[in-house]
Amino acid sequence: MISRRRAGLAYSIGTLISLGIIAILSACGGGGGGGSTTPPSIADLSYSPTAVPATGAGTFTVNGSITFSDAGGDLATLTMRITDATGATVSSATSPIQGIAGQTSGTIVGSVLATRPGVGAYTIHISVSDQAGAASNELSGPFDVVAAASQGRLVAATGPGPASLQVTNGKVYWSETGTTALRSVATSGGTVADLATRVVQIQAFAFVGSDLIWEDDRPMIGSAICGTDTRQRVIHRTSSAGVTTVLASGLICAPFTGSDIAVDATSVYWISSTLSPNVYVLNATPLAGGPTTTITSSLTPIAALAAGTSALYWMENAFPDPGVIRRRATATGTIDTVVSFASSVANTFAVDAANVYYTTANFPRTPSPTETLVAQPLAGGSAQTLSGAILAPIKLVAAGGQLAWIDDVALNAISTAGGSITQLASFAPNKALDLMVSGSNALWTETTGAGHGETGTVKSVPLAGGSVAVLVQGGDAPRRLALDSQARVNWTEGGAIGLTEGFSRVAALTGGSVQTVLSGISTQAPVFAVTATDVLVADLWRIKRVPLSGGMPETVAADDGPIAGVATDDAWAYWNRADRVSARKAPIGGGAVTVLADQGAALPLSNSPIRLGLNANLYWVTSSSALVSAPTAGGALGVVAQSASRCFVIDADNAYFDSATGSISKQPLSGAAPTVLASGGSCIDSASGPPMLSPFALNSQYLYWLGPLAGMDTVSKVSVSGGRVVPVLAFDGATGSSGASLAADATSVYWTQPTALEIRASDR
Repeated sequence: MISRRRAGLAYSIGTLISLGIIAILSACGGGGGGGSTTPPSIADLSYSPTAVPATGAGTFTVNGSITFSDAGGDLATLTMRITDATGATVSSATSPIQGIAGQTSGTIVGSVLATRPGVGAYTIHISVSDQAGAASNELSGPFDVVAAASQGRLVAATGPGPASLQVTNGKVYWSETGTTALRSVATSGGTVADLATRVVQIQAFAFVGSDLIWEDDRPMIGSAICGTDTRQRVIHRTSSAGVTTVLASGLICAPFTGSDIAVDATSVYWISSTLSPNVYVLNATPLAGGPTTTITSSLTPIAALAAGTSALYWMENAFPDPGVIRRRATATGTIDTVVSFASSVANTFAVDAANVYYTTANFPRTPSPTETLVAQPLAGGSAQTLSGAILAPIKLVAAGGQLAWIDDVALNAISTAGGSITQLASFAPNKALDLMVSGSNALWTETTGAGHGETGTVKSVPLAGGSVAVLVQGGDAPRRLALDSQARVNWTEGGAIGLTEGFSRVAALTGGSVQTVLSGISTQAPVFAVTATDVLVADLWRIKRVPLSGGMPETVAADDGPIAGVATDDAWAYWNRADRVSARKAPIGGGAVTVLADQGAALPLSNSPIRLGLNANLYWVTSSSALVSAPTAGGALGVVAQSASRCFVIDADNAYFDSATGSISKQPLSGAAPTVLASGGSCIDSASGPPMLSPFALNSQYLYWLGPLAGMDTVSKVSVSGGRVVPVLAFDGATGSSGASLAADATSVYWTQPTALEIRASDR
């Protein structure tokens, strides 16, 4: 074909720089004599690479070989012709074959150095001629010049970690790992719509007018900035219209970092921390947005915050070491110490116009250790002991001349002037979590049961004593309390259970009914399915529904374990479990969960997507690499294939997936024998990893996948009927294919570029 010696001959694919031929004779080849009237013949055309990216160095080399037979032993020249996709010849050249005189058979090997031509599909044609001019048969093969991924049509810029790409109803949908959890854009591009906010573990909240200020703590999966427990604290502002803005973020590295926030007319105050040494930082961020400043830092944990009418107060405390309560005057920014104390178990304090209230530890510590309740005048002077022996408070609140607190067993109150303690309510065997005062009543959140399935309550009792009223019964683990600008009771839900199971929100009691103020998606870049009206999201142990126009997610169904994938037929949500060989369903409008099939625990976990076939069967891949099916009406589990990857797609009759043999297989859903369509893709198939991305995509004509081809990292396609594999685009180091997702419609293939934070499309 093309020579290692590259004797000078101008040539072009674009433009072939040099072409030379050298023959390597086969062992059975032999000398010939005198010529022959029989034309030579050639076979076994082989060359590499078969494709190159459109970007890169100005020249590239293609190596190849053919075998020949020439009865006359007078093979003389080789001709290479290049045609484009229309069949038109774009270049042709002929060169002498060196070192072959008298040989009747053998192998010709060589190389060609070419300039990089334009994007397109080309065909290489090879023939040889003898000294009399008799031409051989012609061999041909494809050669692709592949567009770079970054040259695709820009559909949208994304946030961090775009994944789970889907195209339907003329729109592209995807999820992200950042603050915006779910987004969409028209397939033609345009304005990106934010459909749902990422809400992981709400720690604290407050209201500024009708806007919600909230603090969210997020485990940083895959990051070890703080060691194994690396968390990021994010401060948000959400308007009454549901638009969320990130005000600030910081790391929570050191243990015992407080979770309070406080707001005044201009700023939100919050706590972050770093390791080695453990440094706790009190931050101030403008409510209108802007740079965060440091109010103070301490080697002692900043355990609690409170905003007074003219100052910000905070407690630095780490039992059994000494602690302090400090304040910063709003008008001047001056920081002073209100009180120092020897030791306190309680990481809580309260403040009113006259005093700051806190407890100090009593020694020696008894089996039921107690604290001394103290009032320290803000103007200075001697502290007053209000009670010499109370259980350590979980939360202290001062209002209306009363000091109320919750401990492990009861809600108590005492006059801020001192006197006898009144027990207002008892919790046993439950636990109170937060406390506030609204008017003449004390309100608190209380657990009901523990762990999974916790259905907490919000309760109220008059500060003067009286009957306990249940305001909310059966919430999803209510935690922090606050009043909004309309004096409505608001609370957070979630906590550690919500972090595991995928729920955290702010709810309000409005006219006797519970209203969602803030909700979102917990999972980083979750998998989802799109209906005619909603997006259904698999969020840890829950299926949630988000309107196509965006809004606060609602829970469709809560399961008893982690959900892997979700599918829908616009009436039902279907899902499979990561920890069980099990498929389930629930009405999209909400209702009971139906178990369709369950064959027990799956070890290791399998985060396979689940697909709904036109035959009303569900398909997913188990941890043992079996492609299984279950009827949506319920019934026996069937096995379609034994060696499938979790990267798979289906059409009306077939499933397509990476197989154990390293090839891409087309598996009839009937269970008939599979066929091989292409060499393997690069399915990210780690059982311990996150829910699967989308490295396969399908339309009515082609299967697309992400994987290596001709030495490139490409998106390739093949006809669903089989045939030649065609590279569609090539990734480079700048755009990176790691973690990319694919989707396809009738006209285009779409892909995410996680490094460049883009979604692009090719109409090829």
